[in-house]
Amino acid sequence: MSQFLLRLISLANLFASSDNGFLWRQINDTGSNFIVKALGVSPSGGIFACYDNYALVFSSDQGNTWWNRSTGIPGTEVISLGFDSVGTVYAGNSSVDGLFFSNNNGFKSWQVTIVRRG
Repeated sequence: MSQFLLRLISLANLFASSDNGFLWRQINDTGSNFIVKALGVSPSGGIFACYDNYALVFSSDQGNTWWNRSTGIPGTEVISLGFDSVGTVYAGNSSVDGLFFSNNNGFKSWQVTIVRRG
């Protein structure tokens, strides 16, 4: 049985393999050298990547297409990702508001769950 694998190389190049690592293909052709700050795979198999240009992107097809999922998170970069067993996605940003969550892979919006106080 083949597993889908991810590999981050040099903080900017994200590769995937669907044959247990025999062949690899680059899946984050951003056209630039943005640094990946966080990377995660949800329980449903969706891939999230956070870049240093404040983008949080999502792929549901093993990295063939990517969708912006930054809407609803204030203008600070996401630096951490987490998932629970029912599929809730958690995103922590680098400064102001704290921890956000989404029950729909960040499709519509994010809600704040923990607010950092001064």
